[in-house]
Amino acid sequence: MATCRQGLGGPRGRRRLVLDGKGRVPASSSPRRGRTTSGSRLRGGFPVRRVLEGTRQRAERPTARVSAASEKSSSEQPAGAVVPRVSVALSDILPEADGPAAQLQVENLSNDSRVIGSNCVFFCIEGTQNDGHDFAAQAAENGAIAVVASKQVDLEGLDVPVLFVEDTQSRLAAASKAFYGDPSSKLKTVAVTGTNGKTTTTWLVRGILEEAGFITGMVGTVEYALAEHRLDSEGKIWESGEEDPTLQMQQTLPAHIVPYFGKYEVQNTTPDALQVQKIMASMVNQGGEAVVMEASSHALAMGRCDNVDVNVGIFTNLSREHMDFHGDMDSYEQAKLRLFELISTNGTGVVNLDDPVSASFIEVARRRGLKVLTFSANASSGADITCLSAELSLFQTDMVVGVRATGSEVEITSSLLGHANVSNILGAVAAGVAMGYPNDVIAGGIQSTEFVPGRYELINEGQDFAVLVDYAHTPDALANVLDDVKAMGAKRVITVFGCGGCRDTGKRPLMGKIAHDKSDVVFVTSDNPRTENPDVVIDDIVSGFSAELYEKFQVDKELGLHWLQDIHNLDPVYIPETTTRRWEKFKYIGNRSRAQYLQNAVRRYVVQERYYAIRLAIGMAEEGDAVVIAGKGHEDYQILANDDYQAVKSWFDDRVESYAALQEMVKIQAAGWRTDELPWTWGKPELPIDPDDIE
Repeated sequence: MATCRQGLGGPRGRRRLVLDGKGRVPASSSPRRGRTTSGSRLRGGFPVRRVLEGTRQRAERPTARVSAASEKSSSEQPAGAVVPRVSVALSDILPEADGPAAQLQVENLSNDSRVIGSNCVFFCIEGTQNDGHDFAAQAAENGAIAVVASKQVDLEGLDVPVLFVEDTQSRLAAASKAFYGDPSSKLKTVAVTGTNGKTTTTWLVRGILEEAGFITGMVGTVEYALAEHRLDSEGKIWESGEEDPTLQMQQTLPAHIVPYFGKYEVQNTTPDALQVQKIMASMVNQGGEAVVMEASSHALAMGRCDNVDVNVGIFTNLSREHMDFHGDMDSYEQAKLRLFELISTNGTGVVNLDDPVSASFIEVARRRGLKVLTFSANASSGADITCLSAELSLFQTDMVVGVRATGSEVEITSSLLGHANVSNILGAVAAGVAMGYPNDVIAGGIQSTEFVPGRYELINEGQDFAVLVDYAHTPDALANVLDDVKAMGAKRVITVFGCGGCRDTGKRPLMGKIAHDKSDVVFVTSDNPRTENPDVVIDDIVSGFSAELYEKFQVDKELGLHWLQDIHNLDPVYIPETTTRRWEKFKYIGNRSRAQYLQNAVRRYVVQERYYAIRLAIGMAEEGDAVVIAGKGHEDYQILANDDYQAVKSWFDDRVESYAALQEMVKIQAAGWRTDELPWTWGKPELPIDPDDIE
């Protein structure tokens, strides 16, 4: 087994929230280096804008090269064009076309009837919510010159040819590849799949490719990008089309108040088959030489990655997720396995040998004659890439990685934290080895990846406890991050988390149990409730708490209170002044007081509004504790129901709120407020009733 030493590490202040004379943290206290981007505002000496927008430090040469390539390509096209203009015969991209339709000149493809360009072919795609066949007439009316369908469509009165195929999704993928000139074959392409770790692994592999001198693109959960440029879903360099009302704000507000305008967002981790090819064509046109992409299970199952020429495919791990879409774990695994069917014949499959289903991926790779590289955190596993030693803290990770093929060792110091990132780093090293890069390039690329937005991201305002924001939104991911911070020496683990509404309900009690078992203090709150009642989601979560907890505090039948709910939703009950006897006073205790007392007693809280949950958790933290805010990570929004019960986005960012809460806590605690339990009290807390009356 690998030697693994752990600890909180790093200097600790002797009092809470150590600040300089101006109420700021010295810049030297920042755990990360790098320049501050234009328009940044410094909070506590820390380049907040850089963290929140995911700006990365890059070598100058690739950035200069991509800029030069962009200028060259744009000089040959209309202003603003990024994707090369194409005009091909319909039969060149759809061999099924015959007769006069075969010679139609095609300049655009679309699967959205609202977006029909000149000489455009519309593909009817059956989605999870809408069927494109129902919108064929709209597409034709908007100018489509041909429609591709798998069943009858109503185009009465419209002189537009219809091409019938068995599977419009697969034909769109093939047609897009042909239309854009097979762009992935012109790029060194790495694809990553797995339940957890996809984003971090892709960022690490991008670092290696850039260290090797490649202009590298990214397609993933956080961004679509080429070098320093973020791209939109069409492959164009992104520019905000409307003013962002939050730019001058130091914190978000309760999510329903602030609109979500002018912000960069990615609709899907892996875009649809047409967008994938279009984005890659844009990268090629701007001088891109490599691309790293996340291949989600949805994308693989729906054929979005079909006809992408993958050189290296990486499998990270498999655990419960997306059961609302896949139905069962076997279907979920089969979707993930699909990536290894897409790796080119001379490509390599990289497999995490520590995962129980690794044999399935190795079997597919070997059946197809692919090269296989395995990685493992266990030094005695026999894997091709192993962790020989790792020293973990809440500030950095020091590793020695063994490469069996060369008998060499790679020493890596990374600002990425935790056991999960040990595995992610090993996967990236394996990808670097598969692509033939020397150890110094691999190590340099990993070390240059200073952080991944919302993944084990430390929030540092000089406080004497850790605040960590992570995207953990699956049972395994939550368990991993909580185990990590405890193992690294946290005195207490204070967890803030929720589960998404209108999604897999089965994982909610599982995550509730994990948080309960692995945390000292738990705040259950909202994640993205969407159009589901947040109280229902929370009830599902807390049902996973230990049965002993419920047995210990039996609820009085007269009150009829399920006490694990948001106390702010409960009404206090007036206690008459004439009531003096304890047993009489007991029956007048308000639901709020009762729930409040019980939640304080077991340190399990329900606070539906995430804005407040973060503040209450940070207020409760003491020296040496770790506050883990899980579930949303890099997301800068919450999805809530509006008055019409439609899901809408509002600006909300766990990282912004954490910085704001830390600053607010300085003033609150300095004013004499006690924040170690709820409600906060000034000076000596006064209970509404003697605790003996409640017990």
